[in-house]
Amino acid sequence: MNVQVPWELRGQTSALVKVSIGKISIEVYTLPLAEYSPGIFEYIDRTAHRKSAAALDENNRVTGSLNPARRGRPIQLILNGLGPVDYTPETGEPTPLSPLPRTLTVPK
Repeated sequence: MNVQVPWELRGQTSALVKVSIGKISIEVYTLPLAEYSPGIFEYIDRTAHRKSAAALDENNRVTGSLNPARRGRPIQLILNGLGPVDYTPETGEPTPLSPLPRTLTVPK
């Protein structure tokens, strides 16, 4: 399940969540929130039969067993949870490609 946490919850330590699918619902769940919770997206590399980090090479091609990342060459990791950003779209709306939001704290 993918969930977008509303920007308005920034600074809160938890949120109450209830999931419903049709007539089926779970009990209200207290979801812990954190300012930062980094994670790298994964994809299934079907050639190698394993999960790999979602990454693109300098030509925007997916890296994996058929296109391995090369030492000394740049890659782009697909990740989230890096904390507050400088541009926040309206809650519930997807982030547009432009302007591309930047994190307020630069990861090291």
